[in-house]
Amino acid sequence: MTNNDAIVMIYDYKEGADLKPSAYYLYHAFDENGLVELDTMVDVYEEFINQAPETSNLPLGPFDDLNFLNQFAFKVCEKNDNSLVSLISVKDYNAILEEATTGSELFQDLTEKGNRIENLDHSSKSGLLGKLFH
Repeated sequence: MTNNDAIVMIYDYKEGADLKPSAYYLYHAFDENGLVELDTMVDVYEEFINQAPETSNLPLGPFDDLNFLNQFAFKVCEKNDNSLVSLISVKDYNAILEEATTGSELFQDLTEKGNRIENLDHSSKSGLLGKLFH
């Protein structure tokens, strides 16, 4: 079952160099319609981390640990009113990419095999009454 309202976020860990500490970075964020708007993610980053990211381009970060990255991903999911976000490492993404035979199969595998965080508020709005009263 494909979830048409999911976001997939691909991240990686960069080892620190010189004076820059090691951290996680977000490399891609997309749903079945295309890329998630970078401006939205930068805004969420600034609100959540209380500082600007290193650059306003991808990769976006730094995130000190996976907990912060997960929380950030969920906030982007909420802001875009998606049903869930699936975080997946570059290594896992490459493994799934090798196995998929179609684009829809790839997207389904990425949403199912990543670290899934569901937006429970979204599902409550998806019914008829939720849409009328929200």
